[in-house]
Amino acid sequence: MNNVELTPPIPHDQAQLVAQIVNQCPSSIAVTHLDGSLVFCNQKFARTFHAQAEESIVDLFPSTFAQFSLDHFIERLEKDSNPIHVIENHADSEYLRHGQTHDWCVIKISRLKIQGNALLLFFIEDLTSSVVNNLRVNIKLETIVDHLPVLIAHVDHQDRYIFANRTYEKFFDRPLSEVIGKRVEELIGTDAYLERKPFLSRVKMGESVVFDNAFFFGDEIRLLQLKLVPGESGLQDYYIFAQDVTELRSFQKKLEYRAYHDSLTGLTNRTFFVRALRQALESKQADLGLLFIDVDGLKVANDKFGHDIGDELLKRFAHLLKNTLRPNDVVSRLAGDEFTVLLANLDEPEKNLIDICERIQATLPVAMQIEGNCVPCSCSIGATYINIEANYDEEKWLAIADTAMYRVKRQGKGGFNIHLDL
Repeated sequence: MNNVELTPPIPHDQAQLVAQIVNQCPSSIAVTHLDGSLVFCNQKFARTFHAQAEESIVDLFPSTFAQFSLDHFIERLEKDSNPIHVIENHADSEYLRHGQTHDWCVIKISRLKIQGNALLLFFIEDLTSSVVNNLRVNIKLETIVDHLPVLIAHVDHQDRYIFANRTYEKFFDRPLSEVIGKRVEELIGTDAYLERKPFLSRVKMGESVVFDNAFFFGDEIRLLQLKLVPGESGLQDYYIFAQDVTELRSFQKKLEYRAYHDSLTGLTNRTFFVRALRQALESKQADLGLLFIDVDGLKVANDKFGHDIGDELLKRFAHLLKNTLRPNDVVSRLAGDEFTVLLANLDEPEKNLIDICERIQATLPVAMQIEGNCVPCSCSIGATYINIEANYDEEKWLAIADTAMYRVKRQGKGGFNIHLDL
């Protein structure tokens, strides 16, 4: 596009000097009529946009003017005492239209009046090159960010990295030059990208998102916790904060297992059982049963053969009990020689409880051979059907089943007693 002379007549040598200065400017400069049609542009603008005479600047920045019309900016200029209106951190897909590799810029608009003609001046500054070339302003901040054990990145609306810290180099085993300017899909692979795309869509809508995601690195699986935060420009850019939590999640699972399981038998413990019973009561399940079981021979085993034999008795009893019941029954060691079972899906409560108690008693041998010792093995069972209408809490139902168990103890052990309140 040829330059159009807009200024009042000035000496020819001065006009040439002004044109030379404008054309040497590293930023794009354009002048348009109020309807957006081009009347002048410098060489940078012409090279960047391949602009044609009378072409509308609106067509060159469709995303900007889809959000706000050109009239909107003109009105703002007329009302605002500041003669320049700035559209900051604008990212426009059309900046890639003619083979450009970057599209992050600031657009400044001002009004001109030359020889009675009202015109608009556009000054377009490309910011992407400074970001891509990683020109950091604050060296101390750069050092801190680069040494954090967290992946930190700024991504544009096209899912392309415009900033990444040095942790990316270590994690993905590639230099920053192969990260910045690349799309997320290129870095993590198409399958992983498509899996995470719903989260990217949410952050572009202005929502912060936190989630765990597994990444495969050769034969190794690493778990990352990702936090996506919307950018401040409102133009669908976003920040990525990702931390490797593989060891942390593994440690948390171990802690949770220890918190809810009995170390001797491997069964769930009292804390887990009380919580499971409470949740079942709160959900108003109407088909529940509860067993309270006491191992009769533990005291004899401990006193006569030692605590190691007593511990082995408890482990074998727990194994037999677990294998006798259904997989979905909650079997726990409450404390010492006390075990509890939460039963579900009792369609005939009394018959079901009798059948289950008889099956447990039939499974147990009269005695167990443990390290050459004949250890008596029996249990006393208290059972109750949980009537939701009673509105008892979990401790009350445990007390009811415990009382039923002690009735068996008083009658000679090795049997069962059922409490029904239908």
